[in-house]
Amino acid sequence: MERAKTPPRARGHVWVLTILAAALFGTLLVRTGVRIVPAMAAATWRNPQMEAFARDVNKLIGDFEATEAGKAALARAQTHRIIVKTAQPLSRTYNAAATVGGYDGLYLLQFNDAAAAEAARARLQADTGVEYAEPDVLLRAQALSWGAAAIGSVDYADRTANGKTARQRVKVAIVDTGVDGNHPFLRGRVLKSDANFTGASGDPQDDNGHGTHVAGIVADNTGDHVKILPVKVLGADGMGKMSQIALGIAYAIDSGCDVINLSLGAPGTAPRTLRDAIARAEQSGIVIAAAAGNNRTDASGVYPANMATVLSVGATAQSGAITSTSNFGGTVDIFAPGAQIMSTAPNNSYRSMSGTSMAAAFASAAAAELCAAAPDFSAAQLRRAIVSCASRRMLGEPGRLRSPVLSMAGFAEYAARSRQRSPSCGWIREISSLFLTCKPRSGIIFVA
Repeated sequence: MERAKTPPRARGHVWVLTILAAALFGTLLVRTGVRIVPAMAAATWRNPQMEAFARDVNKLIGDFEATEAGKAALARAQTHRIIVKTAQPLSRTYNAAATVGGYDGLYLLQFNDAAAAEAARARLQADTGVEYAEPDVLLRAQALSWGAAAIGSVDYADRTANGKTARQRVKVAIVDTGVDGNHPFLRGRVLKSDANFTGASGDPQDDNGHGTHVAGIVADNTGDHVKILPVKVLGADGMGKMSQIALGIAYAIDSGCDVINLSLGAPGTAPRTLRDAIARAEQSGIVIAAAAGNNRTDASGVYPANMATVLSVGATAQSGAITSTSNFGGTVDIFAPGAQIMSTAPNNSYRSMSGTSMAAAFASAAAAELCAAAPDFSAAQLRRAIVSCASRRMLGEPGRLRSPVLSMAGFAEYAARSRQRSPSCGWIREISSLFLTCKPRSGIIFVA
């Protein structure tokens, strides 16, 4: 069918209207600041030569790290490799155990020991045509807070080559307000849990933020072999009942946890319900780290931190002094970072928090790593090791000249020596239980 033709006069009107509409549309775009850009196809960049080089590099590294020499090098944070950049093909490799290269003048040379690698690097650097020859150094993701460097978790991870060698898997229960397991920083670290003792829902999702912050500290100071089990016993207001706390501890025990973090507390002495729950955890070989409290008073008046079988943790500032709010005294076993600690928060965010709750999380992280290094240790042995490895410093703590400060520097050596001696501390647990003579008081526990 033939289309109807537009009369010449009408066609002229159409063109005029089209031009006017275009001008008006352009004016609107200018006034509103809108820009029109041409659509572009999605960028697809592919370099087969570089990809082949990357595969060869990864294979060279993997093959070496699977050897005894490679494992020993990683334990000392070394690689025994050098990177060489040349203007022409590399003609001499100076007895390298393995070599890959050729892409963009880059070569990677693997040696079996540090001395050979350094000798080859010096000779290659002096060769004509070599632009540079330098060690293939290890780099590590930066920690979230200053506390990681303070307790030595970064150095400990480097020395033990966390994530590179087989490590004993350890579970840490965060008995708190829940944990945002969907946070990207915690991805792969949070175990599936239905432990919500505060309501009808079985999802231990954090509706307060406290538990997620504590979990982030544990994750930030441990390797991937340490997993986090969320146990929700505190509500959105940060409060929980004794019955809920006891059930949460029981859940952590039955789930096979190695460490329980209790960044919570209440004034007075522990009720029988809590004493029994903690005694059962002790018998199961579980270390419990508890916040000493934030009232700037003697911690002997705060439970569960004042219990003999609990690792009681006070807080220090970045300056090295005790914080202005931390509790103190002879019942505090260890001090750890607890001021302006950056960590994870719900909804994929981060925030800084202060308090002995944060300090307890650092102690739980340290306990988890020590448990991984010495899986045969009892709870009493693990607590004793943490205190024995502590540095002694002048924190300005009332009543104590030098206070024990958490340090992971000696963990590996302590665990090795203790395994050789195979000490038995069963009698310590029996004697410790005699001191749990607490009277029932308030049934409400709050975040510390």
